Amino acid sequence: MVYKPKKADKLTIADKEVKYHTGYYRSTPIIVALASISKIYLDGEFGVLSAELSSPMIKKYGYTDLRNLVKSIDKNVFIEYKDGSRFYGDIQTIMQDDGKVFFHQTTGRLFNNPQGWKEIIVHKEGKEIKVQLIDNKENNLLKKETLFVPISQDIPQYPIEHISRLYELMNRVKWEYRNGDSFEGEASTVISPVGNISTKITRGKYSYSNGDSFIGDLSGNHFYGLPVDGITYFKNGTSQKGNWIADNYDLTKKQYTRLSELRFPSIIRDSAIVFHNNNLYNGYISAAKQSELEKKYTLAKQYYQKAQELKPDAEKWEDKMKELDKSIKEEKRRKSLVAKYGAYVGNKLFEGTLETGMTKEMAIDALDEMYTAYRVSSRTYPGTRIEIWEFDLSKLKQQAGIENMLLFELVNTQLLGGYGDYFLNALASKVIKYKYIAFRNDKIVELGNDESYW
Repeated sequence: MVYKPKKADKLTIADKEVKYHTGYYRSTPIIVALASISKIYLDGEFGVLSAELSSPMIKKYGYTDLRNLVKSIDKNVFIEYKDGSRFYGDIQTIMQDDGKVFFHQTTGRLFNNPQGWKEIIVHKEGKEIKVQLIDNKENNLLKKETLFVPISQDIPQYPIEHISRLYELMNRVKWEYRNGDSFEGEASTVISPVGNISTKITRGKYSYSNGDSFIGDLSGNHFYGLPVDGITYFKNGTSQKGNWIADNYDLTKKQYTRLSELRFPSIIRDSAIVFHNNNLYNGYISAAKQSELEKKYTLAKQYYQKAQELKPDAEKWEDKMKELDKSIKEEKRRKSLVAKYGAYVGNKLFEGTLETGMTKEMAIDALDEMYTAYRVSSRTYPGTRIEIWEFDLSKLKQQAGIENMLLFELVNTQLLGGYGDYFLNALASKVIKYKYIAFRNDKIVELGNDESYW
């Protein structure tokens, strides 16, 4: 049988419903996943990369042109590096003439950064680049740093990869401390030759976690740890300007040191008030006691009154004031007697001491209100008048209402409760100097203090 050769028809093979395409770029395995949102996956020396592929790119290059698809990667990129860090965001893909590819991070989120931060977030916000540096394990002070960098030609092409440069270009920062405090304002940065970053906050607002705040220059003058070049705002709505501690509270060095150990301005102010008032109180008490020693009782009372205003419950102030009023009255009486009779006689009369030869008027002045407790009798002879004063317990009891503390104590003593006049007589014998006084022509001729009288 003989067959005649036939000419073959043209064969065409076309893809249909392709979901995946695998291949290599250089030695890097690549998968292109085709879907409504297509993606590309690379497993390279640096780690694993996945990124979205736009429909225009697929349409332009097809899913088999791996070189151009890799070169087009730029948005919504996820990279898991072999050092454990991860990145999600936008990149710039650089392909060299020899075909080597470099993926540079521009904006996005970088997790577990080898430099120490748990997370770095960089994105554009208006006319600035906002850089958030979160939870650096080597920084025990700060929990989060936010840098605000004006967009300019000095901005690095790959910001996330040049954080130190962003520190240099920033115009303000926001710090969030691990203790709950925060600062927002200006800062200065110094970068050492080996790349160590040192940032110092300057002017701005420091907010304490309890609601206090300070607005001013944090790099300026401090007083025992507190900034003073600005205004301190307290959580109760009040404020103090400048060095409010030294200006308002006169404290000891030890007290200032104790205040420096406190954290919040409100607590520092409350403690300063306590220290200040204690100092004033102790000063008033010392001045009052010294005034008492100098018999300046009116001045002493004024000091005690100032001390009472500071600490109303510190003493039995009512008793103290009564005691002072008595001393003031007695001192006034003493001065009056000295002015009337001279220092020697005046002081003796003030002490209640009588001597023969003293006048009846002197005796009345010496006995003062106690004079009313004497029974008076007299008789007259030619050229001579005799007058006898005898202490009378019944008259003393009748005069209980007179303003004399001694009489009040005598008449109202608890001994009267069940033991009668016997104990009152015994008590009176200790404070009444003279049982009777005899006068001849208004001058003392005899003073009786015989204890048998009692």
